[in-house]
Amino acid sequence: MALEESMVPRGCSFRPTDDELVGYYLMNKATGCPCPDLAMILEYDFLGDKEPWEIWNLFQPCIFRYWDAHHEDLYFFTKLKKSNPRGKRICRKVGSTGGTWKGQDSGSEVYDDLSKQVIGLKKRFQYQKAKTEEDDEEDDGVSWIMFEYCLAGSLAMINIDYVLCQIRKKFPTQHNHKINMYTNISYMQ
Repeated sequence: MALEESMVPRGCSFRPTDDELVGYYLMNKATGCPCPDLAMILEYDFLGDKEPWEIWNLFQPCIFRYWDAHHEDLYFFTKLKKSNPRGKRICRKVGSTGGTWKGQDSGSEVYDDLSKQVIGLKKRFQYQKAKTEEDDEEDDGVSWIMFEYCLAGSLAMINIDYVLCQIRKKFPTQHNHKINMYTNISYMQ
């Protein structure tokens, strides 16, 4: 799929609920069902050799061409990587610097809106840089948040290794950023 095909058109936004992310997008991907809306969620080795800001810079301008970079999240299907082939622990190290996605909670259940059944699990992670003497990347106080969605219960047996990841670029103070964004607008006279 070409990136140009998957960008959000002007005037539209992509803000799916947790229920939609698990029950529609992840379920269709895991079962191999055709889904025309899947173009908004790319398949990418999110837990691979790129840092979060590299992934953001690679995909965000193409997907959300007409949007302010501070208001949209990016979504990816990815396969989990085990730390040990026989173990259950997941390796969440990313990039070439040894940074990792550190879990911030044990997860919350995602319920189907109609049946009220548990269909998935949502976990929150924050990116932590590896401790290095030199730090090439200036973060300007930006932190990276990732929400990982997986199928739960008997649904997890369909494709246990596939997850849907939502990446968010979080600024130090969202309120101050919005004020600065509006005060820096120059009008044509």
